Amino acid sequence: MNARVYAVVVAASLATMVSASDGQGMQASPAPDCSRLASMPNPPMSVATCEQMVKMQADMMGALNTPGGERPGDDKLTCAQIIEEMKATRATGVSQANAAEGKAASEDLKAAMQRTQAEAAALSAAQTARSAAAAAVPSNAAGQAAAMANMAEQKAFQERAAAQINPARERTMQANANALGDLSRSMRENPRFARLIKLAGERNCQG
Repeated sequence: MNARVYAVVVAASLATMVSASDGQGMQASPAPDCSRLASMPNPPMSVATCEQMVKMQADMMGALNTPGGERPGDDKLTCAQIIEEMKATRATGVSQANAAEGKAASEDLKAAMQRTQAEAAALSAAQTARSAAAAAVPSNAAGQAAAMANMAEQKAFQERAAAQINPARERTMQANANALGDLSRSMRENPRFARLIKLAGERNCQG
């Protein structure tokens, strides 16, 4: 994926993080308390990555409102026009290295989730069969044994799933933070690029 095109994809994701408010520009949603992640059993990211994301998001919000990039007719631009102008704008955008890492991290996370979903489906089928077999036995002991076995397997599965998904999710979060850092620097250097990114986020444009 071209690094500048990747910038459009990242910009589109901003629509879930920001909103327009009273003519004051795009504002960040309230920052999360990253310290709470330390006490979570399976946190979606590390405290350090969370703190970096919060910092990068705040910097992004400031960069989005870099003055001087407005042009007459901006309010009438379509997503296609915004994206075409963004591609033609002389701006660094996301570096090729960070764009490649972002794509690889996303694919890694997708693969990890697909593997755990497949394992979950197989485990569910096996446990359903075990429970059905135990129910056919005229004894509470068989049902209790099946329930205990199912619980133990579920716990082991959750631990395996976390071991696969958490590192992949952490990698993706780190890649996103790096991409946001690149975009922030580019927007401060080129106000028009900042304006286009802002418009793409507001309209939820897809790259």
